[in-house]
Amino acid sequence: MNAITLPKPVGDFVDAINAHDLEAVLATFTADAIVGDDGHTHTDPAAVRAWVTNDLIAAKVVITPTSYENGRMIADSDAEVPGGPWVFAYDFVLTGDLISGLTIALA
Repeated sequence: MNAITLPKPVGDFVDAINAHDLEAVLATFTADAIVGDDGHTHTDPAAVRAWVTNDLIAAKVVITPTSYENGRMIADSDAEVPGGPWVFAYDFVLTGDLISGLTIALA
């Protein structure tokens, strides 16, 4: 398989999730980041923290990117919850070296 080149904030996000490191995941987002996932929109730091804690870290999510183009990463995703693995599309909005917007949906 060919190596996928990810922008630094996206690569940092993937690495932090796969390490199950709450603070490192949160450090990839701007203070005013908006995250949409599973039918919910998280619009403040406390809501983003709760989403990362409950939906990513506690579930021990592991992301394996398969492609990245124009802000969209397609990734195989698995977790310690029933039903996986899944393929998700992660749509990123980047501001400098941070993520200011993220929407996740089944691909």
